[in-house]
Amino acid sequence: MRKSFVLGAAALAAMAVAPSIADAGEVKMGGYYMFRMINSDDTPQKDTNTTALSDDANYWAHRLQLNMDFIASPKTHAHMVTRVIDSVPVEGADSALADGSSVTTANAAAADTLWDIRQAWLETEAWGVGLKVGNMPISLHDNILVGVDTTSFGTIMLSKSFGDITLVAANVRVDENVTGNGGKISTVAAGGLAGGGSDDDDEDVYVLSLLGKAANINYQATVAYYDAGKYSTTSTLTTSGTGQDSDDLWLGLTVGGDFGGVDLTGTVLYEGGADNISTTASAWQKQLEGDDFLVALRAKGKTGFGGWNAYGFYAGEDFNSITAGNAAWSPTWDEGGPGAEDLFTTLFAGNDDAVLAAQSNSDMTRNMWGIGAGLSINAGGWNIAPSLDYASVVEDIVQYNGGAANSQADYDSAWGGALTLSTEIDKGTTLALGASFADPDKGPGNNSTTEDPDTMHFVHASVKMKF
Repeated sequence: MRKSFVLGAAALAAMAVAPSIADAGEVKMGGYYMFRMINSDDTPQKDTNTTALSDDANYWAHRLQLNMDFIASPKTHAHMVTRVIDSVPVEGADSALADGSSVTTANAAAADTLWDIRQAWLETEAWGVGLKVGNMPISLHDNILVGVDTTSFGTIMLSKSFGDITLVAANVRVDENVTGNGGKISTVAAGGLAGGGSDDDDEDVYVLSLLGKAANINYQATVAYYDAGKYSTTSTLTTSGTGQDSDDLWLGLTVGGDFGGVDLTGTVLYEGGADNISTTASAWQKQLEGDDFLVALRAKGKTGFGGWNAYGFYAGEDFNSITAGNAAWSPTWDEGGPGAEDLFTTLFAGNDDAVLAAQSNSDMTRNMWGIGAGLSINAGGWNIAPSLDYASVVEDIVQYNGGAANSQADYDSAWGGALTLSTEIDKGTTLALGASFADPDKGPGNNSTTEDPDTMHFVHASVKMKF
């Protein structure tokens, strides 16, 4: 269901995915089923160092996704995307898939994968202004500032086109902790927000984006402002205490076009940094506080045997995207599909903050730089897609608290790659065989007794039917 952000003056389709529209009063349903056989080792450590790790996980997983479109008129339609099952292990003998899975729903992790409504939104037009409301997919700046991977954002979005220029405004409701009528915030301890309104713990992102085309150049310019109330979850986490609000600002520019047969897309993003960060913050919180930038370039072209693609990016030590982890630089970063192992993503997520261990100080759009290239080769009815990647942490020792302490990366660089062979075996049905690997290098925070680097791999065979 992943669809790329397309620069240009197609008003509403530019920032949110819009399925093809059928006749008025019609209900359409589509989607896909995918079955995958897996062998993987997603741990960057040598597994002999601890009994908590193991090599060569072997299992089968599958996914069923339903996409539904409800059409009232050519202008007014609603949409829903549902994962009936997602990455659920295929197992069981002489048993039905109770509640969508052979795994007992008493297992919370398994229950989370069943009948998950990912998106539900309505779009229409009022007095010449496009309107979208609900939980919708949004993509901004080549999926880097905001990226969507069958997820959604609670949003009201307006758009208006003026020739080749489209202006889009949106309010994304990140978090609504209290929907009562001006009551107290129950999650705040005694002495907190007595008698306050529910807006004091809300979190919102306000977006204004301009899309257009000049000659053969498509462009998008965006201002995005994040505002967290003084008792919001995020504000409490990142400030020196409750009772302080927090905000952030992003500026973005993406340009793209065809230059001599090469399709180029370039992006520059700037983040102003969050306010009211604790003076005793961890390295991850100091990253939130600092201002920084990201630059990225993607390129692709055609050849006599298929095509090629390449990318390069640099994300500063203190840069943070609105949504991290959806840039999908390559299969080594984002494999996709049920049971997928995103090796580079998993590897660099292991560079945990020394204080706030649940947060990493590096990912595909933060404190990293990387390059990669791939091919698409058509031969004998098969598509052969090899790719090669290299990535490195920008700052492998992130200082905080006046330099009195730091967060040190366990793995500061890696090279890797992927190879996928796929062919259509029937209409809408594809067979794929593939493998990816990552070879990490030791960072300054690495403890060789438990974290000595080892290669990671993901080997898979799948069949996918679209309907």
